[in-house]
Amino acid sequence: SQNDICKHRTIWKKLVTKHPDVGVKVLREMNRGGATYAWLYRHDRLWLRNNSPRRKASAIRHFSVDYQAWDSSNVAFLKSNYQKIKSHPNRQRLSKTKFIKALPRSGSVDKHLSDLPETTKWLAAHEETVEEYQVYRLNNAYQYLVENNVVVKRWRLLRVASIRYELITPKIETEILRLELRRR
Repeated sequence: SQNDICKHRTIWKKLVTKHPDVGVKVLREMNRGGATYAWLYRHDRLWLRNNSPRRKASAIRHFSVDYQAWDSSNVAFLKSNYQKIKSHPNRQRLSKTKFIKALPRSGSVDKHLSDLPETTKWLAAHEETVEEYQVYRLNNAYQYLVENNVVVKRWRLLRVASIRYELITPKIETEILRLELRRR
C-alpha cells in the first residue's frame, strides 16, 4: 500500500541523511535498517536504488612489489639451503618445482618467474635432469650394496636404484660400468 511505501521510504531517507558517510551495508546493519532495506528491496526496488548511497571506490591501496629485492632474497635463500636439500638422504629429484616449493611465498614465485630473472637463472643452473637423478640413485645403490657386503652387479644396481632397462641411456650405461669396475 501507498502508506507502507511512504513509511519505509521515510525511515530509509532518515538513515541515509543521518549517516551520509556510510554505505548500504552499514545502513542495513543499523537498527531497523535491515528490515527497511529488505522491504524496499522487495516492494520499491527502483526507488531504493536511486536513494541509496553510491558505491565508494575502495580505499585499500595495493602495494607494489619490489621484484628486485624479492628476486635477491629468493636466490640468497636457495643458495643457503642448496647443500641441505641436495645432501638430504633419499631425496627427490632436484627439480625446478622442488626448489620453488622450498621458497617462502612459493605459490607466488611460480606465477611471477618472468619478473624474477635471477631466481629463474639460479633454478635453471641447479635443477637436475632425470638422467642426472638416475646417476645419483645408482651411486646411492652402489653405496648401499658395498655397505651390506653384496657383490656389485649390473642387475642389482638397477634394481636397488629402481631404474628400468628401457630407460638406460649411454650416460647411465657408462656410470653402471664405472661402478661395476670400481668394486673389483
